[in-house]
Amino acid sequence: MKIVLTLLIFIANFGFVTRSLSQTFGDIGSEWYYSGHNAAPPAYSGYIRFKNIGDTIVSNKLAHQLLQSNYNYEGEIVYETQHYVYQELDTVFLYSASKYDFLVFYIFNRNQGDTITLDAPDTLSWLGSKYRLIIDSVSTVIIDNTQLKIYKTTALDDYTLQGRGYFMDRIGGLVWFFPIPVVVIPEGPGPIRCYADMQVDTNFNTYNCDFRLSTAVLSFSDISNIHIYPNPVDGDIVVDSESPIEKLNLYDLDGRLL
Repeated sequence: MKIVLTLLIFIANFGFVTRSLSQTFGDIGSEWYYSGHNAAPPAYSGYIRFKNIGDTIVSNKLAHQLLQSNYNYEGEIVYETQHYVYQELDTVFLYSASKYDFLVFYIFNRNQGDTITLDAPDTLSWLGSKYRLIIDSVSTVIIDNTQLKIYKTTALDDYTLQGRGYFMDRIGGLVWFFPIPVVVIPEGPGPIRCYADMQVDTNFNTYNCDFRLSTAVLSFSDISNIHIYPNPVDGDIVVDSESPIEKLNLYDLDGRLL
C-alpha cells in the first residue's frame, strides 16, 4: 500500500509539471499587440501585431512561425515580415537569416542577481554579437490562473530592453518585442497592449488591442482650421477652431484617454 501511494503522488506531480510547461514562447495561439509609431502625426496611432501562423522546420528545429504585421493609423498593413522561434527549457531562440542559425533571444525563470547573456538580433549586430542583462528584481503576477514572473533588468553592454529593461515569462518584452541599443531615439514602437495564447489572454490597457487614434478624429482636411497649442504641453492647452466643436477627447502617447 505504501508503494502504490508513492506512485500515485509521483504521477500527480508529473502531470502538473507537464501542464505548466505545455505552453512555450510563440506556441500555437500566441499573439502580441504593441503600439506603433508612424513617423508622422498622429503619433503612436498604429499598432504592430505578432501572431503564430503555424509551425515549420528551420535548420532542423521545429520552430514557431510568427507573422509581424505593422498597421498604420488608417488600419492598413504597411509592412510584414516573418520570424521563427522555439523554446528549449527556459531559453527562447530566434532564427537569424544572416547567420543561418538560431540565436539566444530570451532566458526565463531567472532570479534576482542573475546575469543573462543574449545574442543580438540581425538588425543590431553592428554593435556586437552578444549583450548581458543583470536581473535587478523579480516579481510575480497571476494571469488567468497562470503564475508568471516579471523581470527588471539593467544593461551591461550595448543593448537593452526598451522601457527600463522589463520582460516577462512567456511574453518577452513589455515595451517592445526586440532589444534596442542603449542609446536610441525615444520615438519607437511600444508599449505592449495585449497578449494571448492557449492559456493566457490579457489586455494591459483600457482600450482595444487594435485601437487607432484616427478612429476618434476627423480627416485632416476637416481639421485644417483647428489650432491646438502649446505642443508639447504641461498644464493648460488651447484649442482654437473656426467651427463649433461638439466633443473633444485628448489621449496621451500611449493611447490613454486623459
